[in-house]
Amino acid sequence: MNKMLWTSIIVVMTGILFSGCSNSTDIITYTGIIEGETHTISSPVTDRLIDLSVTEGDWVKRGEVLGNIDDSSLILQLKGLAAGFDQLDLQEKDAEISLEQIGETFNHYNSMYQKNLALLEQEAVSDQTVRDLKLQVDKWNRDRRSVEIRIDLIKSQKESLQYQIDQIKDVQAKTILKASSDGYIDKVYFELDEFIPPLRPVLDLVNLDNVWCYIYMSEMELIEVSVGDTVEGRVADHLFAGEVRHINSRSEFSPKEILSPDNRKALVYAVKVNFKNPDKILKIGMPIDIYLQKTK
Repeated sequence: MNKMLWTSIIVVMTGILFSGCSNSTDIITYTGIIEGETHTISSPVTDRLIDLSVTEGDWVKRGEVLGNIDDSSLILQLKGLAAGFDQLDLQEKDAEISLEQIGETFNHYNSMYQKNLALLEQEAVSDQTVRDLKLQVDKWNRDRRSVEIRIDLIKSQKESLQYQIDQIKDVQAKTILKASSDGYIDKVYFELDEFIPPLRPVLDLVNLDNVWCYIYMSEMELIEVSVGDTVEGRVADHLFAGEVRHINSRSEFSPKEILSPDNRKALVYAVKVNFKNPDKILKIGMPIDIYLQKTK
C-alpha cells in the first residue's frame, strides 16, 4: 500500500473520529499517574510499641485505634507534677488564710490611726501615739503586700505546672495511634515490642477519597486550558470525572537565558487534575488516560 493511500485512510479515520466536534471542540489526550493523600502516623515519644491491631492493606475508619505506644513513663511524670501541684495548692490556701488575718490586723490599726489622727487635731492624744499607730499601719500593710506577692508567685508556679501537665497529657493522648482519615494501611514500619524513636513514622495511611495526577503541557497547549475546566479520565472501562485544579506558573525545565523558538518547544508546565474516587477504584501509582475538551 503506497504512501498516498495510507494518508487517505488516516484523513478519513480522523474525520470520522471528530466529525461531531471538529467545528466546536478540541480533544487533547494525556496520560498521568494517580497520586493521593498519605497520612503519616508517628510516635510522639521514645518507647515500645505495645499494641498494633492492623497490617498493611487493612481498611480503617477515621478515629479507629490502630496501636499503642507504652506511656508508663508519662504516667509517672504526671503523678510527680500532680503532687507538686497539690503542694502548691496547699501553700496558696495557707497564704490566703494569712492574708485574711493580716488584713484584719491592718484594718484594726488603720481604723485606730484614723481616729487618733482626728483626736490629734483636737489635742486629745499625743503626737507619739499617732506616730506609733502609723508605724503599725505601715508594717501590716507591708506584710499584707508581701503575702499578696507570695500568692501571685504560687499561682504563677501552679500555671507553669499545669502547662507541663497539659503538655504531657497531649503527648500521652498521641501514644494512642488513631487513623486520621478513612483509608488503607500502606506501610507498617515497626513490629510489636520494638522501641520507636520520637517523631518516627509508625504507619502510613492512604486516603483514596480524592486523588489527583499531574499532566504536562507545552506552551501552546497550555493556552487552551484553564483552572476549573472539566476533564474525563479513563482506566480500562471505567470513566472518572475530573477537574483542572492548578496550573504551575513556571515550566518544569529552567529555560536558557535567551529563549529561542526551538528551546521554548521543550518547556512543559505541570497541570494538576483532581478526580473524585467514591468507589476507591483509582489507586496510587495507577496510570490514567485524561481527555480534555476545550471549546475554541
